[in-house]
Amino acid sequence: MRCAGIDIGSRTIEVAVVEDGRVVETRQGDSGFDPLKEALKLLYGAKHDRIMATGYGRHLLEVALDARTVTEIKAYAVDASFLFPQVRTILDIGGQDSKAIALNELGRVMKFEMNDRCAAGTGKFLEIMARALGFTIDEFGTEALKAQKDLQISSMCTVFAESEVTSLVARGEDRWTLPWVFIAP
Repeated sequence: MRCAGIDIGSRTIEVAVVEDGRVVETRQGDSGFDPLKEALKLLYGAKHDRIMATGYGRHLLEVALDARTVTEIKAYAVDASFLFPQVRTILDIGGQDSKAIALNELGRVMKFEMNDRCAAGTGKFLEIMARALGFTIDEFGTEALKAQKDLQISSMCTVFAESEVTSLVARGEDRWTLPWVFIAP
């Protein structure tokens, strides 16, 4: 049996097709302004017998394709404990929220916390900071590890933090000292 798992996130959509416990196909795309249309495009031609959907837009497939759904929290718990049986903590930095999930020794969710009130601490924040410093999101982490000093920015707001970083660059700070700025409490 071939099962397709699809995660319809706020920024991206990922599809994985599994057969006999092995991932046989993966696809990824942007969620765009019509995530259902984008999800259907990614699923087109991917041979599968059933679908399991998760993520921000999971209910779109529940209605459109009668797909089974599961919350991201549960999906992370099941997958992480399958791949890494000793795992007890999962951090998800998503496009529009961040989650910290605590698991027990059986891989079940004990507790989770979510930041979904502002972009600070989300993938969108990281994308904006990378762009403000002239890096792609793929380069950002590697470049951050090369930073020679920490600089503080005081704003927790993504828009204000971007403005602060732009000001630091305009003031002459080397962008290679900025990729991993410390946000002061």
